[in-house]
Amino acid sequence: METNNLLKMIDEYLDGELEKSKEQNLFVSLSANDQARNYFRQNRLLKSMTSEMQEAFPEKIEKKILSKTILYERNKFLNLKIRPILAYAAIIFLFCISLFFYSQVRAYKEDINQVHLDIQKQNRTIQILLNSLPTAEVQGKYFNAVIIKSN
Repeated sequence: METNNLLKMIDEYLDGELEKSKEQNLFVSLSANDQARNYFRQNRLLKSMTSEMQEAFPEKIEKKILSKTILYERNKFLNLKIRPILAYAAIIFLFCISLFFYSQVRAYKEDINQVHLDIQKQNRTIQILLNSLPTAEVQGKYFNAVIIKSN
C-alpha cells in the first residue's frame, strides 16, 4: 500500500501537482525504495523525451487552420438554417409516400375480398349444378358374363 502511495506521489511530482512540503518526504522515500526509484527514473526519462519532441507550431500553419475554421463556422451557420428545412421537407415527402402506399394496399385488399366473394359464389353455383344433374347409370359388358338387371 505504501508503494502505491509513493508511486502516486511520483506521478503528482512529475505532473507538477505535488505540494512543496511533500517533496522532501518523496525523495527520502525514494532513497529507501528501489522499485519506486526505478519508476521515478523511467517516468522522468519519458517526460524529458516527450518534452524534447515537442516543437514550436509554425505560425503559418496556425493561420491557415484558423482561416479554415472561420470559413467552416460561416458555412456551418448557413447549413444550420438549411438542414431543418430539408429535414421537414423529407418528413413531409415520406409521409405522403406512406399515405399513398396505405391507400394502394387498402384498394388491393378490397379487390382481394371481392375476388374471394366471387370465387365463393362460383363454387356454390358449381355445387348446385353438380347436385342438379341426374345420376348416371353405368353398365359394364363382360365377355361371357351374365348380366342381372334389377327392377
